[in-house]
Formats: sequence, structure tokens, C-alpha cells
Amino acid sequence: MKKFAIVIVFLVFFLLASKTTDLVYKKLAVFSQVYSYIKNNYVENVSDEKLVYAAIQGMIDVLDPHSAFLTPEQYSNIKEGTTGEYVGIGIEVAVKEGEVVVVSAFDDSPAFHAGIKSGDIIFQVDDKVLKGRVTVDEVNKMLKGPAGSEVILKIKRKPLMELITIKLIRERIRMQSVTYDLFESGIGYVRISSFQDRTYVQLREAVRSLTEKAGGELKGLILDLRNNPGGLFEQAVRVADFFISDGVIVYTQGRGKKEEYEPEMAHPDDTQPDYPMICLVNSGSASASEIVAGALQDHKRAIIAGSNTFGKGSVQTILELEDKSALKLTVAKYYTPNKKSIQEVGIVPDIEINEIVEKKDESLREKDLPRHLKGKKKSTQESVPQVNKLLEKDSVLLQAYNYLKAIVVVNDKLKKEKTKEQK
Repeated sequence: MKKFAIVIVFLVFFLLASKTTDLVYKKLAVFSQVYSYIKNNYVENVSDEKLVYAAIQGMIDVLDPHSAFLTPEQYSNIKEGTTGEYVGIGIEVAVKEGEVVVVSAFDDSPAFHAGIKSGDIIFQVDDKVLKGRVTVDEVNKMLKGPAGSEVILKIKRKPLMELITIKLIRERIRMQSVTYDLFESGIGYVRISSFQDRTYVQLREAVRSLTEKAGGELKGLILDLRNNPGGLFEQAVRVADFFISDGVIVYTQGRGKKEEYEPEMAHPDDTQPDYPMICLVNSGSASASEIVAGALQDHKRAIIAGSNTFGKGSVQTILELEDKSALKLTVAKYYTPNKKSIQEVGIVPDIEINEIVEKKDESLREKDLPRHLKGKKKSTQESVPQVNKLLEKDSVLLQAYNYLKAIVVVNDKLKKEKTKEQK
């Protein structure tokens, strides 16, 4: 009863501050009647905690899908997520029109290796059919479990929408949110899979390493934010600040402030040189990754390439409550430096690059003929550098690389011509 009393006192205190005091009293009286009737007359005993949590959840259900009430267990899981370590299958989901939709599968996770893709619809988890008013937190709880345990998903994939059964083994997901490599011509590649509490630090270390490998100067950089579901707002701002020396990174606008925008500003300290950049995005790029892409686009710091992003333009804050539960509440919308709203619209790329589905080449060649003569020359395939295998497997990345390489070649030529003129 103590928790129930605390909730009632909180509600009274909060609601009495409004101008609808009489209405508040009437509705709280109704709430108290319902609670009392359930406690005294329901066929089975129901705990106070269950009733109070359900009442709070009822309030949350009338808000946007990103606001949520988190039980102590759920809140603990959220905190684990920001450190990049938990036990599960490595997947980010959202609830859209009553369906559980995959936003992205994390790199090197069981879901990633099983081929689960952005846009897949999770129809069933083990024996539980996901229908009705299922929440993201409820789905995440089903997907998590002890390391080594099995979970069976039934998913629908467009356009056929036939049920596909996928068995996965839960693992401890240790997400390195930043991975990187160096391509030919001094072009760096950095992928950010999510925005965690050390993402900016990892990015800075990655770029420093790439610069050293490139002989002290990067000729260009591909920043890959595809299938990045977002994460910590503050880390997204710091990542954008790493590439932008001044001006606004993102605006936020809270309740009742239609004409007031709170800016997050860039700083000149530790900003990268103005080398050419391409930022890759797709439908799995959401929230914090859209903040970064929007800032780079509006400042013309990078060419945004790929496909339209997810379109989540709101900011959530988490308030820890007395019993270690928490309230995740949408408190603001955010806008790009040019004050464009991301909500529903997303970031529209400067250059649209769609994935190329390559068909298997079944053409008959000399090497396929029986008793063909053997050549002395080894296949050139063996001489392809290891780093280029990433480009071979990823048609979007390959197109972005070729585009950026062309820019680098042109820039180098112009620099040489300018040097000759000065002499």
C-alpha cells in the first residue's frame, strides 16, 4: 500500500498544479474507487505493485511509442545497453502499426549471422505470438536470456511475407560501437553501429590510427551509419562536433516552446581536417545517427549517400524512480542545423545508392570445359588485398568508395597544378 500511496500523492501534487483542479479531484476519486474495488472484490489477489505499475503503464500508453515505464529489471537492462554489453541476440526493434519490426541487427551478433534484416517483421518469439499491444520492452525481455540458451523466431519478410523460422543461440553481446579500416588511396572507413557511452572516444582513436596508417594524412573518409539504431544523444553531438568546427549541430525544442530552439554548438577544439567525406545511411539509421547525418549534411561537411533514414526526430530522457524503476519520457523534438524536422521524414540522402543484388554468373568459360589447358598465370583474385574484400561484399560501400576516390584524385591533381603555378 505504501507504493500506491506514494503514487497517489505524486499524482495529486502534479495534477493540482494544473488549472483543472476540480476535474483532477473527480478523476482521482474514480481511480481510487477502481483500485479499491479490485483489491476487495477481484476473484484473485493482485499485488499492489502490479496494480500500480499497470496504472502507470496505462498513462504511458496514451503517449508516443518511445515513452515507456521501465521496471527495475528493464531499467537495469537499459543501463547495460549504454555500456554495450548484454546477453541476447543483438537486435533493435520498434513497434509500428501493431507489428514488431526489426530496425537493425548489430554487427557480429547472432541475429546478424542468421541473416535477420532491417524491415523484417517478428511474428512470434518461441511460443508467444506478438500481437495486440505488445511493447518494445516486452519483446526485448523475450529475446534476452541466459547465454547459450535457444530462442526461436518466426519472421515475415517482404515481399512474400511467408513465415520464416530462425533458431538463434543467445550470446553475451559485447558491442564495439566503432570499427574501422584503411582503403587504397589513403581513404579511411569508419563504421559506428550504435551510440554508447564510449563511442566518441573510440571514434577519435579509430581516426588517429587511420591517419597514422595513411602516412599522417587521410585523403578522405567514409562514415558508415547504416543500420545504426541510435543511442545516447550526447555522444551523437560529440561525434558530429568531431567533424564540424563551428555552428549549430542540432536544435531541440521542448514542450510549449514553439518559437524557442535550444542549440547544441560545435567547438573548434580537436576538429578533423576538411578532407572529403561520405556518410552512408539507410532505413535502419535512426535517432542519434540521424542527428549526425543531418548536421553533416546541413554544414555541407559530408555527402550523405544511401537511402532515406528511419525518421525518429524526438529526444527521450530517463528519470530513475524511488524503487529503481524508471520513466523514459519524450521531452523534446530535434531539428537539423537548418531547422528541418526529422520526425517521420528522416534524412533524405544527397545521392541515392541502392544495394545491388548480384545474380550468379553462370556463363560458360574456358576453365569450365572438360580437359581444358591449365594456364601458368595464377588467378588475380589471390592478389586482391584483404581490406578490399569488404568492398567486394558491399555494393553500396563500393559505390561510395569509387565516388570518394574520384574526388580524392581530382583534389590531388588540383593541388599539384596549384603547386606548379606557385613555382
